[in-house]
Amino acid sequence: MRWTARDLRSLAVGLAYLAPALFIFVVFVFIPLGRTFYLSFYNTRSTGLVTTFNGIDHYIDLITSQTFRSGLVATGLFALYTVPLGIALGLILAVLLNQRLRGISVFRTMMASTIAISAAVGSLIWLLLFNPSLGLLNYVLSLAGIRGPEWLIQPTIAIIAVSITTIWLTMGTNIIVLLSGLQGIPEEIYEAARLDGARGVRMFSSSTPSRCCRHSLRSTCSRGAAPSMRRERSCTASISTRSRTSNSGSPARSPSCCLCLSSS
Repeated sequence: MRWTARDLRSLAVGLAYLAPALFIFVVFVFIPLGRTFYLSFYNTRSTGLVTTFNGIDHYIDLITSQTFRSGLVATGLFALYTVPLGIALGLILAVLLNQRLRGISVFRTMMASTIAISAAVGSLIWLLLFNPSLGLLNYVLSLAGIRGPEWLIQPTIAIIAVSITTIWLTMGTNIIVLLSGLQGIPEEIYEAARLDGARGVRMFSSSTPSRCCRHSLRSTCSRGAAPSMRRERSCTASISTRSRTSNSGSPARSPSCCLCLSSS
């Protein structure tokens, strides 16, 4: 790829905007990280004074530690509980909030309101809900004749409780990002899919998830959006032309919307 003067100017402007953030990251993140990595090969006193070279003994102790392995398992379970479920619930709610209904903006605001709640406040809210004796969750379970667990005491239940709190706190962000992706999908895509006979789950699975992710990425990286959008518009125009030709009585084959647009 050959750089032009315009590309160099754009790069310089972008770096100028990034300079304050990069400075903060270098001073408060990268330099301390490098210093920590350097000190990990040495023994130090409580005052931080470097004493003797220790090699990789600290890393060997870390890998062989049962506490470290337990922490890795807990981190993996936490990611497994929060990431797929949070995205799936966010996508379902975003699809529901993408409907053209009267007063839908009120529900959008309510669903995305968790983005305005800090982690400290959200943690206090769920701490009260998870209280084993006074919490609302165990009270509701007791009405159904179920003895509620000790949410924050039992290790196997505590990771689930923390995951529920995290999913609730990040739900607003997921809904906003996915909803912006859904609203970026042209309506002609769904119209063309209906012409191909796609209905319900088939139309959703063939048109929505991939394009929602694509348009969500375009909202933060819009430079590469133009060529693909031009291909989609040309394909949609071709489909509309075929449909008009078919309606006028001339022989025309059914437009293959999903295959045509997926190839773009």
